[in-house]
Amino acid sequence: MGVRFHPDFAMALSYYMKVKTIEPDNDWNLSQISFCLEQIGREIQKQGNFDEALEFFLKAEKIEPNKVWYLKQIGWSLQNLGDFKKAFEYYQKVERIEPNNAGNLKLIGRCLQRLGYFENAIGYYKRADKIEPDEAWNLNQIGWCLQNLGDFKDALQYHLDAEQLESGDLWNLKQVGFCFQKQGEFGKAIEYYEKVEKIEPGDAIILEQILFCNFILKKI
Repeated sequence: MGVRFHPDFAMALSYYMKVKTIEPDNDWNLSQISFCLEQIGREIQKQGNFDEALEFFLKAEKIEPNKVWYLKQIGWSLQNLGDFKKAFEYYQKVERIEPNNAGNLKLIGRCLQRLGYFENAIGYYKRADKIEPDEAWNLNQIGWCLQNLGDFKDALQYHLDAEQLESGDLWNLKQVGFCFQKQGEFGKAIEYYEKVEKIEPGDAIILEQILFCNFILKKI
């Protein structure tokens, strides 16, 4: 089955394009063309077809350059296509227009994180946290970046703070356990790994970590 989008936007677009042939410089008409292109792109994006959606967003942005919503949609499509470097460039364009857009700062942080620039990513996540404080996801990402920098002590605190805000998040519980383990606190690590096991029984990796921590404790 091919990609589908709402026929009304496609039909409207066809009429606006006819107007464009008569009045190519009609700003209102051009804005309607870009709007229809963006709406079609969003419908396609919802179906997971980010490459095709990207084409529509780029056409919309060409008509109305530097429109924040279009730039973010282009960035999001590129990010989902795995092109984090290019996505980062579009999110940076948004940052220049809206420097305090917390959601966009997080997206920049995510791209930098995926590109391996963990310190830079932390900087963006912390900026976002000042604007929208105490969001568990954001604190988790800072913790994850710190882990990749080998700072398990500070990482642990961020993961614990995230756990207080969003108790029972499986991914975060695993990170807390891992950070305790890396610092030699094997009893605390087991405590958190067992919380994971209760929520999601049978995770082979978690069971291995519990066995390993128990083994180390018996040797001490």
